[in-house]
Amino acid sequence: MTTAMIETRLHWRLHSACPADWSRLIDRCAAGFFHSPAGLAASGEKGESFFGELVDGDDVVGIVAGVHRRCRVLPRPRHAYLPAPPAIAAGSGVTAALATEMLRECAGDEGWTELTVGSLEATDEVPVDASGKALPRRTEYDILLSGTPQELEMRLNRHHRRHLSEGAPWSLRTLSGREARDAVIQVTGAARHRAATYRGVTYDEVVLPAVEAFREDPAWGLTTYAALLGDVPLSAALVGWAGQRAYYVSGGSTPEGYARDASVWLHFQIARAFQAAGFTHYCLGGAPASARDPKDPSHGLHRFKTGFGSQVRSCSGVRWVFSAEHEAGHRLTRWILDQFLTGTKEAT
Repeated sequence: MTTAMIETRLHWRLHSACPADWSRLIDRCAAGFFHSPAGLAASGEKGESFFGELVDGDDVVGIVAGVHRRCRVLPRPRHAYLPAPPAIAAGSGVTAALATEMLRECAGDEGWTELTVGSLEATDEVPVDASGKALPRRTEYDILLSGTPQELEMRLNRHHRRHLSEGAPWSLRTLSGREARDAVIQVTGAARHRAATYRGVTYDEVVLPAVEAFREDPAWGLTTYAALLGDVPLSAALVGWAGQRAYYVSGGSTPEGYARDASVWLHFQIARAFQAAGFTHYCLGGAPASARDPKDPSHGLHRFKTGFGSQVRSCSGVRWVFSAEHEAGHRLTRWILDQFLTGTKEAT
């Protein structure tokens, strides 16, 4: 079957609410956390959620999940952001390039002025043509959860295996409510402070979604795990999950936990828990593409994540602007706002 024949019958169907059978479609398309409502909340992008189905006749062969942002120039959602590329069903005959091209056509039909496709959980390169602008490359670290718990442990490097034994007196807990939020804020604050103090690296504030909002849905969710010594927290991690994939969203260690390398023990216990639940992947999140360079300030993060025997994936996203005039209007609006803020500061 030719590409032209496939294109004539394919189209994207968009929904403002999550379809009732979305969990089935996530499984069918081997999609992950950032194709779920919980993943959209965790992406930190503000706006109105939407969900898309790539339809071939009566069959759905691909999905996307995204956010519409309202426009300063025109007061309706015209900017679309997808944290992850389209997920495509195996054996459908549809390529990532074709699905993305159909999505761009859909954007035109919907009157969007901008479409950004992020690279979270990207398993294929997002195709970039002359009209698109590639986003900065990044790296993700995927732990395959195949085999036995013993085989999972043997994939760790020597440093990580050595630190597992230190966790003998520790306990793994799942936290909820304010306790979960406070733990994540505490450890991410400590991690940001260490990065700024010792490596000169400044990270943005972590955007924390409502960690309780999705706990009751069996198909996807956000769970906070913590390593504790008695009642003392050593490390915590906010982990999202959907389909058969789990994704580390944010976390870190307290000063005492950092000194004990508690995060090694914690992430290994999380991997084991998802392995026992039948998941196939646990992604440790990302790092800048430059982190592979031993001279880069983020290289320690790269060493830590590869120490779990993880697969290293190079990821990139793309941004398309469909109206140069609309983009110019945004630049003018930003310039006027900057002038106003500058004048306000000078007046005070």
